[in-house]
Amino acid sequence: TFTALAIAQLVAAGDLDLDARVQQHVPGFDLLDREAAAAVTVRHLLEHTSGLSTADGNRPWLLDTGARRQDLLERIADLQPEHPPGTVTE
Repeated sequence: TFTALAIAQLVAAGDLDLDARVQQHVPGFDLLDREAAAAVTVRHLLEHTSGLSTADGNRPWLLDTGARRQDLLERIADLQPEHPPGTVTE
């Protein structure tokens, strides 16, 4: 909820486009399916339509507040989307 609020404020201020590709704002964001990774948008993440499963989103290492950004990106790169971005709500 707090993340969605912060994103909404950035959108309202004109500093962020919901349809911008995640890779535009998070260099190094990748998935096993590179084509899918390139298609994931901020909106997909907020709407839970990125193609990643709920189980992947609940992995304990994603909740590690002490994890380095690069470590998280490397782990995310090993995830395989279950659906094309924007097609299924998980």
